[in-house]
This record gives sequence, structure tokens and C-alpha cells, in this order.
Amino acid sequence: MFIETSAKARLNIKALFQKIVGALPGMETLSSTRQEDMVDVNLKSTIGSASQPQSGGCSY
Repeated sequence: MFIETSAKARLNIKALFQKIVGALPGMETLSSTRQEDMVDVNLKSTIGSASQPQSGGCSY
């Protein structure tokens, strides 16, 4: 399976995941999932968490 994708340009990301799900064993009957059963996920940071300084990591 090959699909050219770009997370930065948001190109073919949903299509890739749909192909992966369709290729999983036992998922043949679930490939026609209804739209109302789908959930949108928002990965953008909230205003409060973006303004707080982050710490951690390695330093020498």
C-alpha cells in the first residue's frame, strides 16, 4: 500500500487512515461506518496551555 501524504499540507491524511482501517483483518464489515458514528478530534492547543512556559528535556 502506498499513498503520498503531507501532514503539513493536510494532504491525503484521512484517505491514508481509511485505507489502513480497510486493510485491517476483520474490518471488512466496518468499512461502511455511518458518518454520525464518527468523532472529530481537534489537536490544536488551547490558549491557556500555549502561554505557559514548558520545562524539561536534557541539558549538559
